[in-house]
Amino acid sequence: MSFVRDERAVSNVIVTALLLIVAIVGVGVIASFMGGVMDFKKTPVAEYKIMDDPDPVADATATQGVIIIRHLGGDGIPYNELVLAVYNSKGDVLYQSGTSLSTDNGNVVNITDKTSPSTDFNGGDQIFLGNGTIGGSNNPGTYEVVLYYKPTMQPLVDKKVTVS
Repeated sequence: MSFVRDERAVSNVIVTALLLIVAIVGVGVIASFMGGVMDFKKTPVAEYKIMDDPDPVADATATQGVIIIRHLGGDGIPYNELVLAVYNSKGDVLYQSGTSLSTDNGNVVNITDKTSPSTDFNGGDQIFLGNGTIGGSNNPGTYEVVLYYKPTMQPLVDKKVTVS
């Protein structure tokens, strides 16, 4: 009795395995190329404190009704990569910075920075929100203050603060 040898199946298995290996290597090469081309921004890690003025360590130029955002430490963030939003208790937007926080200096937002020129929001720096951010002067109430990291639009800090 002799066995019949059919070697076609072995050939098909080898071809399928080679094709699968080539496909996996091709996908790996494309994925590594795309990972090198794309620039993924990581959200900075820092600690913030948001409070109503008066605060014992607040700058002397802060006026009543101002909200203060203080950078307590961690990663520094360029001001042009920050977006600030203030919401009332109903969730309506009262203030949202335009293209960048650094261009909103003046009556509405005042930045005090330890370094000159002030380009980054670093530990010890403060952002003072004037009455224009809460809908006018002497406007007590509870407000939600959100500071977003512009490249990812992830909130860095989101806190409700009561202005009295």
